[in-house]
Amino acid sequence: VPTSKRPLWFICSGMGTQWRGMGLSLMRLSSFRDSILRSDEAVKPLGLRVSQLLLSTDNIFDDIVVSFVSLTAFQIALIDLLTSMGLRPDGIIGHSLGEVACAYADGCISQEEAILSAYWRGQCIKEANIPPGAMAAVGLTREECKQRCPPGIVPACHNSIDTVTISGPQASMLEFVRQLKQEGVFAKEVQTGGMAFHSYFMDAIAPTLLQQLKKVIREPRLRSPRWLSTSIPESQWQESLARTFSAEYNVNNLVSPVLFQEALWHVPENAVVLEIAPHALLQAILKRGLQPSCTIIPLMKKDHRDNLEFFLSNVGQLYLTGIDVSPNGLFPPVEFPAPRGTPLISPHIKWDHSQTWDVPAAEDFPSGSSSSSATVYKIDISPESPDHYLVDHCIDGRVLFPAT
Repeated sequence: VPTSKRPLWFICSGMGTQWRGMGLSLMRLSSFRDSILRSDEAVKPLGLRVSQLLLSTDNIFDDIVVSFVSLTAFQIALIDLLTSMGLRPDGIIGHSLGEVACAYADGCISQEEAILSAYWRGQCIKEANIPPGAMAAVGLTREECKQRCPPGIVPACHNSIDTVTISGPQASMLEFVRQLKQEGVFAKEVQTGGMAFHSYFMDAIAPTLLQQLKKVIREPRLRSPRWLSTSIPESQWQESLARTFSAEYNVNNLVSPVLFQEALWHVPENAVVLEIAPHALLQAILKRGLQPSCTIIPLMKKDHRDNLEFFLSNVGQLYLTGIDVSPNGLFPPVEFPAPRGTPLISPHIKWDHSQTWDVPAAEDFPSGSSSSSATVYKIDISPESPDHYLVDHCIDGRVLFPAT
């Protein structure tokens, strides 16, 4: 582990990461569960309960409002869980809707404002009479997309150097995707519920959405330098629109292309990157877009047999990278003194005697225990040696033989 602290970055993914029953496992953790219940209160007057949505095993995510609210609430709960474990990101990047979770992680908006922002984003789209659209991930550069896309189809998300999500009318998109596949170019439809996000199709929604969001985000707060915008070009990061997470910024996020790769270029070498999402959708894109020295860690995986186990295992991987993690945040606070009758864990702990450890005593040395003369004893501590574990007996920066 490097002696200097490695930078920690949060990547908040967007649409496409939601799935049925995605909250079943982590609801067993009090910090996560309490956060979801707070989101419940935010949308309760609107007739929704996030906790029920996350635990439902029905196919409810065809409803765009349910998808937006559930995904944002889940990301906020993950951020709250990581915060309770003492994890504070040095950098934050969001993909599409993920920028709402970024605003929460950056302290720009409250949990209620974030959940309501996601709700009205979905509701305004749902109520608008938008022509059928589609999106697809294609194996082309952004410049190639600009040159090759037929009229009406636009590059919507610049995910990595050689991966772009295109957006446009449904019929034209289906034909263009078919054409690319015939040419041997990677092309895969993205499930968006018949919507062409981050395209001119969204312009019709902008006035209504802006009106609703101004009621939610009344006093926009400044964004910190650690949150890198993916909806505003870097050349405009110092302008007024980019300085706060306002209603205007939120609308601009919906109607503008996602400049994800441009933001990834700012992630430093040797960074530890966590994907904040109910499914690790961006792992391949992150591996292509980040420096090889970066460590990319997913926190959830769709349809994994036990996502709590998956989460805890990857938190362990995070610790092994040198990031300090406080596990106390995983459990409810304990009041001391503990009441009489509190169960003990010691009966559940058993020593593993399957291995024999050779621990030398003083009598084992040539000079014996009574001799005061020095004895030179050579020990092989190479990685292949059974005595390599002795390297871990380090005091004040020096490796010392135990009991010397």
